[in-house]
Amino acid sequence: MADGVKIDTVRSGSSGVLGRSLNSARHQHLVLDSPSGPNEAITNGEAFLAGISSCGTLIEKHAHDTGVPLPLTPPPLTPPSPLRGEERRRRSP
Repeated sequence: MADGVKIDTVRSGSSGVLGRSLNSARHQHLVLDSPSGPNEAITNGEAFLAGISSCGTLIEKHAHDTGVPLPLTPPPLTPPSPLRGEERRRRSP
């Protein structure tokens, strides 16, 4: 960490399986699948949401260190689902 700035670096590449990537950060490795398959590993969207939601959870350490009380567990992070076809027509004014 230079001058108090932390720079995170990740690497991603093809696994040789269509729709699957191999990803690494430091010495940790993670397999991610495309939402369209093969659907055995978590998807890149799920990993993105996990990264965002973990920031809220991991702030517990800072709160603990500074004596700030926090609620036990934040609610799950779920993006709104897009309306498709018939649903969109029914909801249009």
